[in-house]
Amino acid sequence: MAADPGKYLKAMPIVAAHPAKIERAVDRTRASHAGQPYAAIHQALVEVLQDENAQRVVPQVIEELTRQISVPRPTPFLTSTPDINDDRQQESRATPWQPQTPSVCNP
Repeated sequence: MAADPGKYLKAMPIVAAHPAKIERAVDRTRASHAGQPYAAIHQALVEVLQDENAQRVVPQVIEELTRQISVPRPTPFLTSTPDINDDRQQESRATPWQPQTPSVCNP
């Protein structure tokens, strides 16, 4: 018994769109509920998934996505940068590194 290729071609766009809906739901939930308690994030994610028409998600996946949203993301671009006008940094650049000569113990 062979599968009808027409059914496959008809279903593929629907199947391919589902991960994009989940990703949009996660992005929306992260934007609106970052820093809130796990339970609030979980409820919001379930509601946003329904809003995106992507409610058919395995419960364990929803729990893992909720956990990921609840954990703060590192922000590497918000670190402080050195001030080139800082006198302490000017001093450290003015003195080059000198290797230490090993001390020899004479018995």
